[in-house]
Amino acid sequence: MAASSRKRSAGEHEFLEALRSAASRLGGSSGVVIGIGDDAAVVRTGPRTVLTTDSLIEGVHFHGGWLTPAELGRRAFRVSASDVAAMGGRPRYVLLSLEAPPLAAAGSGFDIAFAMEILRGLAGDARRVGAELVGGNVSAAAQWGVTVTVVGSAPTRPVTRGGARVGDLVLVTGALGGAAAGVRTLAQGSAGARRLPLRREAVTSAYRKPPCRLGLGADLAEARLLRSMIDVSDGLVQDLGHLCRHSDVSISFDSLEVPIHRAATTAVDGARDAALALALGGGEDYELAMTAAPANRNAIERIAARHRCRLTVIGTVTAGSSGVTDVRGMLGGQRGFDHFRAAGKPKGRR
Repeated sequence: MAASSRKRSAGEHEFLEALRSAASRLGGSSGVVIGIGDDAAVVRTGPRTVLTTDSLIEGVHFHGGWLTPAELGRRAFRVSASDVAAMGGRPRYVLLSLEAPPLAAAGSGFDIAFAMEILRGLAGDARRVGAELVGGNVSAAAQWGVTVTVVGSAPTRPVTRGGARVGDLVLVTGALGGAAAGVRTLAQGSAGARRLPLRREAVTSAYRKPPCRLGLGADLAEARLLRSMIDVSDGLVQDLGHLCRHSDVSISFDSLEVPIHRAATTAVDGARDAALALALGGGEDYELAMTAAPANRNAIERIAARHRCRLTVIGTVTAGSSGVTDVRGMLGGQRGFDHFRAAGKPKGRR
C-alpha cells in the first residue's frame, strides 16, 4: 500500500488491493471471520443486528473544498452511525462504497491518494468506537460519492420512534443549528461571497465534524431509560414530527429552551430568530432527540454527564394529532430537509 499511496492515479483493482493492505495492518476484530479481499465479508453478529446505510454525494451534501478527504471519510461514518446511535445500538462492522471521478490529466484511473485519505478518516473514526471496516466497492462516477453501511448490535429492546407516551419529557443532546450555519458559510464561499474573516473555521466546524453520540445512545438504551429516540438529521421540527407520527402523539416544545449552537448565532451576527430558524429547520446536526418518563430524568442526566454531553429538556409529549407545536408560536415555516423537494440544491442551501 505504501508504494501505491504515493501514486496519484490508480485503477479499481489497485485501490482495492491498497484498501485490503491498509485494513490488514489495522488489525482484526474477533468477530470477523473473513475480511477484505474475498467476494464478501463473513462476520459474527449477535441475536439482534441493526443495519443502516447513508451516502454523501458531491453537489448534494458537499462541494469540492468543503471538506478534506479525511474529514469526508469521518463525516460519512458519523452520518451513518448516527442512525445506530438513535436505536441504542453499538457499531461493529462497516462497508464503504466509493464513487470516484476519473483524473482527466492522468487519462485513466482516479486519485488514489484522495481515496486513501477518505478511507483512513473513516476507518480511524470507526475503530475508535469499536467498529471495523470489512469491505466495500469503488466505481467511476461524475463526482465523488461516499456510501457507508454500518452493521451494529442492538440492545435487548432497541429504542424506536414509536414508543413515546403522553406525559413524556422531550430531550435533546448538544446544541443545534451549528451544522446548518457551517453549510451556509461554506455555500457563500463557494458562490464567491465575502467569507467571514477568522471566524469561518469556527462556524464550519460543526458541519465538518459532527458529534458522535454512540456511547450515550447505547448506554441509555441498555439502561431502559428511554421511550423513543431519533437522530436530528433533517431538522429538529421535522424529526420530532417523525416521533409524533410513529407514536401517534403530539409534541409541545418551548423554542426558548432549544439549545442553539454558538456557530449559528455567529453566522447570523447574533440575530436570535435567525439562529433559532437554523436550529429548528437547518438539519445535519446529528444530535439525538428522545422522550422519557419524567421519573427517569435524573438517571438520564447522570449518564449524559458521564459522557460529557449537554442534555436539555425542551418540551413534553401530549395527546392528539396536532404534531409539533411551539408554545411561543415561533415555528414559522420550518420544515426541515427533503431530498426531492429540494432537488437541485445542495443540502443546507435553502
